[in-house]
Amino acid sequence: MNIGQLLTHGESEQVEFKTTLQWDVRQHKKNQGLHHSVLKNIAAFLNTTGGTLLIGVEDGGNIYGLEADLALVDNSLDKFEQLLASLIKDYIGTQYIPLIHNEVVEITDKLVYVIRVDPSPKPVYLKRKQGREFYVRSGTTTQSLDPKETHEYIQIHWSGPATRMEKENVVAMTAFHTIAVPHEDILAGRLTLDVFAADLWEVHKGRAPDEYRDPARFFQKTYQTEGLRNLLAVIEKRLRGEGGDPVIQIQTPFGGGKTHALLTLYHLFKHREQVLGLESTAQVLGDIAPEEVPEAQVAVFVGIAPDPLKGHTPWGELADQLGAYELVREHDERRVSPGKSVLRQVLEANAPVLLLVDELAHYLVKAARVPGEGETMRS
Repeated sequence: MNIGQLLTHGESEQVEFKTTLQWDVRQHKKNQGLHHSVLKNIAAFLNTTGGTLLIGVEDGGNIYGLEADLALVDNSLDKFEQLLASLIKDYIGTQYIPLIHNEVVEITDKLVYVIRVDPSPKPVYLKRKQGREFYVRSGTTTQSLDPKETHEYIQIHWSGPATRMEKENVVAMTAFHTIAVPHEDILAGRLTLDVFAADLWEVHKGRAPDEYRDPARFFQKTYQTEGLRNLLAVIEKRLRGEGGDPVIQIQTPFGGGKTHALLTLYHLFKHREQVLGLESTAQVLGDIAPEEVPEAQVAVFVGIAPDPLKGHTPWGELADQLGAYELVREHDERRVSPGKSVLRQVLEANAPVLLLVDELAHYLVKAARVPGEGETMRS
């Protein structure tokens, strides 16, 4: 079912609505106790037949939106996702994250967070201070089972031939942290959530923590994944005029590294001369030789930063950073999108250009509420 159909049919054994993640709509303040309600439903879906959890939707199906929750995390979708990923890791388990898929959708000018959960091949317990809890879905409710009920449920739900076969062929796995040793600050517990949550705009403005703001330190702590290597290869080829996709949409799961990838591109091309000679940069580049990395102008737009009422429009902000604001001044001040010919002038005057855009959906939701500008954004 699509989201519209889920809202129409309402809650069921495989569909649950939650108004917020941590904003208490009755007390009008942050309430971390609400985390448990979201987490127990995810655990229940894992233990039953899977399902979909919508955050930002009231019990009756009315759209509440994510705005109240986002206000608690600097109006950042990335930080919201990272908070949720951290909660799942701490209270359910990192090994179950591949079974949990997320997306943000816009409905009636409001954001809704969609969590689709696949059924787990083994029992999933929710960790609490007082011990472990076991949840399942029953009709439109999530129920906690006592130890006896849990044992009986597990025997019935996971007692098929495939499960017995798996038990007979269990292979011991090495703990991941003994292979990929975390940095010392992580092992020592010094990496706080505000440092963990990367912010491209704060880096651009020079206000971010050193881990992200300092190019050398950033590359020293960046691990070269296959996805990052492929992304760099496509962009390097494009900026050298040898093909490659002109527009790339980075799609990742919880805490999948979208902003981290954007920061890698930002530092590599914004501080090219400073970082190309570093050994850590060479490791990130992989098969790309440092001399093959072209010079390029870099401009950044992060949707949580600008004021849609008085600040720059996306085209105004990008043109301003590229030193071509006069070409779009009138469009920016009148909040009217310029035509392709104007945008082409802005880009050609600074070619090659790398535009890095993050949190765009958040800006569009805010802009849609501004009389006149909402229509401009939709066009």
